[in-house]
Amino acid sequence: FFNRYDRYKVLELKNWGSIQWETMQNAFWGCQSMELTATDTADMSQVTSYSQGFRDCKAVTSFPNAENWVTSNTTTCYLMFYNCIENTSIDTSGWDTSNVTSFQYTFAKNSKLTTLDGSNWDFTKVTTIREAFEGCLLLTTITGNGNWRFITSGNLNFTKTFDNCYVLDGLNTTNWNMERVTSLAETFRDCRELSELDLTNWDLTNCSSLRLWIYGCAELTTLGDVSSLDTSNITNMQYLFGACDKLTVDVSNWDVSNVTILGYFANNSGG
Repeated sequence: FFNRYDRYKVLELKNWGSIQWETMQNAFWGCQSMELTATDTADMSQVTSYSQGFRDCKAVTSFPNAENWVTSNTTTCYLMFYNCIENTSIDTSGWDTSNVTSFQYTFAKNSKLTTLDGSNWDFTKVTTIREAFEGCLLLTTITGNGNWRFITSGNLNFTKTFDNCYVLDGLNTTNWNMERVTSLAETFRDCRELSELDLTNWDLTNCSSLRLWIYGCAELTTLGDVSSLDTSNITNMQYLFGACDKLTVDVSNWDVSNVTILGYFANNSGG
């Protein structure tokens, strides 16, 4: 419907039928009144693009039988479920993301979504995960996130990935390979219930921005040992540790020679 035409007249999707779908690009974008009541399983095995597929489907409360929607044929999940504000659940346990290059805004502004299963998610070809979960206000858990692996060549945008995930906790970041990340600006901003992160082994040599990186993480008590992080290419550290009331970190060895913006670096933080 491409956010045009008769999108407001679509009130219910009752059955997927026997169609073998090849693309979901813009398919139901803007169908704000549509309810999804289909109980059969859609054949999405050949779908290459979910770009904006269900964007602004504001009346959908769940996406049943979606566990195999994303397959090895899928290359983009850009804005896939963006602004599905009533969505509370979706089974992503069987998703094969091995050929996905964009995970940008995939679940952004799903403000009632509480859990996701990311156990099998493979991000080794993803170049942008920007704002993938931004505004998931009630998201508490992403199962299996400790197994995530990212690209080892090219660049990866990690800006605002978990921004405003107010109640999210349990991110197992110990083994995340971050060597191709170019920006971590606002990545964990306002993750208010996040209690710990282990960034000890993170490689930031390709990263230029830590602006508002963990701003507003009021319950965060540790980042692991970050004393040896390579910050030599960082140019922006504004509000980096702002409003992190319980956090104490050792940054005495950080190289800030290229930093041009350092204002409010640790404003209202523990120290």
